[in-house]
Amino acid sequence: MFWIWMTEAQSEADARIYTQPEIISTYGLDFDSGRRPQAKNIPTIEIYKPADQNQLTDNLIAPGVTGIVINRKVYSIFEKNNINNIDYYDAVVIDEITAKKEANYKVGNIIGLIKCINFEKSELVLDDQDGSIEFIDKLVLNEDYLKEIKLKIFRLEEFPPIIIVDDLVKKELESANISGINFYKPEEFVL
Repeated sequence: MFWIWMTEAQSEADARIYTQPEIISTYGLDFDSGRRPQAKNIPTIEIYKPADQNQLTDNLIAPGVTGIVINRKVYSIFEKNNINNIDYYDAVVIDEITAKKEANYKVGNIIGLIKCINFEKSELVLDDQDGSIEFIDKLVLNEDYLKEIKLKIFRLEEFPPIIIVDDLVKKELESANISGINFYKPEEFVL
């Protein structure tokens, strides 16, 4: 079984950081593409947390960063499960008011785009001009194909913002009470 990983708040106290770090724009980085960046020797990514955002989640809600922003707890689970298709970049979360630094985070770039949507069984709204996915009412994956690939985490080639994880990874993250992630069955997912 495979699940959709969504970076989401689970309480009102969970920090949400929408600004884009300077390093991301300076280096033209896009960690949501499923591909490695052209840039080399990327410095530590500084993520500024607004003063009104208090509770940092294990999987940080920071869409301006792109990619996943995870702490050591999540990273350790990935290491333990031999997930090797993620490139990691050092990150530090800095409080805008106190300048206190939290260096326990990394930006993860999930490498791998897998074309696995069953278009016949899915309920999708496609763009008339380029055929790209605009809306999802039901998503069905070709699970037999995914079992052959044996990747535990990847992005959908047909819609790279969506991250897919296998059942083992989902269970490990849930048993560790990882915050900042909700999991959805693909066939119940709406976007």
